[in-house]
Amino acid sequence: MAPTWEEFVTKHAQNVIDAALRVVGNPADADDVAQEVFLEIFRNQRMVEIADQPGLVRTIATRRA
Repeated sequence: MAPTWEEFVTKHAQNVIDAALRVVGNPADADDVAQEVFLEIFRNQRMVEIADQPGLVRTIATRRA
C-alpha cells in the first residue's frame, strides 16, 4: 500500500534537510530546498515511485541544493 503524503514527508524530511544542509550550509536555505524538493515530487506525482528509495530522495535534494 502506498504511503500517504504526510507519511512520505515525515519519513524523508530529515534526510532531505540534511542533504540540502551539507550543500548550502544554512538551515533556512536547507528548509527552502526541502520545500522545493517535496513540491517537485508532489507536482510530478512521483511519491509512489520513490517512496521506498531514500537514496533517490537525498539525490534529488542534493541536486536541487
